[in-house]
Amino acid sequence: RLCRGLGFRPRLLRRGLPLLFSRARSGRPAAAAAGRSRLYEHARGGWTARPRLNLEALSAQLGEAERELETRKGPLGPRDLREIVATWQRLVEVQEEIAVLEAEKEKVAEEVGNIV
Repeated sequence: RLCRGLGFRPRLLRRGLPLLFSRARSGRPAAAAAGRSRLYEHARGGWTARPRLNLEALSAQLGEAERELETRKGPLGPRDLREIVATWQRLVEVQEEIAVLEAEKEKVAEEVGNIV
């Protein structure tokens, strides 16, 4: 019983082979349980909404946001912010192009349906 608390199984202990993963109270391996936090599990379960950044407002006030970012600590700088906003703007353009193509596709499908 003492061996089980240490993460070993008696048979393996006799052979000198430690069990690689001891069982946590939840029944999962201890290594997996140690790597995940309750917050992670909470978010993974869908109980937490992802934060949303208002990039429209950010791109409208890009200069002010860049100045604010210069005073903050961290790996991102004003150049990174410009790249993020440019990528977001390209994403919006692509979404608009997709919407136009989807409408065109529906129109063509309707015409094909009328012909057949």
